[in-house]
Amino acid sequence: RFRPREGWLVLAVALALVMCVTGAALAVGWTPEARVVGVTAVGGFLLGLVLAKRPLDGRLAWLLLTLYGLLVALIVLARWLPPTAVLRYGWWATANYWRQNTALFLDRAASWFVAVFRGNPSQETIVFSLGLGLAGWFLAAYAAWSIFRQRRPLLGLTALGFALAVNNYFGLAEIWWLAAFVGLAVLLAALVYYIALEEEWQRTGMDYSAEIKLELLIFGGGTAAVLLILAMMLPA
Repeated sequence: RFRPREGWLVLAVALALVMCVTGAALAVGWTPEARVVGVTAVGGFLLGLVLAKRPLDGRLAWLLLTLYGLLVALIVLARWLPPTAVLRYGWWATANYWRQNTALFLDRAASWFVAVFRGNPSQETIVFSLGLGLAGWFLAAYAAWSIFRQRRPLLGLTALGFALAVNNYFGLAEIWWLAAFVGLAVLLAALVYYIALEEEWQRTGMDYSAEIKLELLIFGGGTAAVLLILAMMLPA
């Protein structure tokens, strides 16, 4: 019932591509709060997938994605999700927990902005972490949107690949993150292109062999493996 029309393989490969980008960002460890990228990227991809499958206007869908992206990033960074020990003490303890963590988040953000406006250096990382979290959310959401709504995966994959390249260049991450991304991206592009062709064939009533997909997987997987090996062998 919940199986996507494109199949589980497309969903798994697309999610693996998102995890390549988030894994590389977490490996660099830009800030102590960098784990927010893992949460927001997966959340953005899943919500983007759900909205891409709904008959919603694109502007409304992206408005929802923006609002939920801000909410999820703030929940993680401001620590709005209280632990079980706090919840046991009831509403007043939970409300006090929210007030304290919100005040701490706002104080950290304000100290960063004050330092920036005065032209002073700052060691505060919360604003940069918020930017990382939102970047992960929107990149993953756009990847899901371009794959499952627009049927143009190269748009989302190009944005993800650019973010991965910037992360690896400035963060000196391991090259195999990029190698894995290249191989998976080729396989995903081939799969989505075949699905678009299959939908067109079914719409026009054209007869075709089901073995085409198997051949595509064999040749697409082989091409992806060759590109992955080449990417590992080439200089960074």
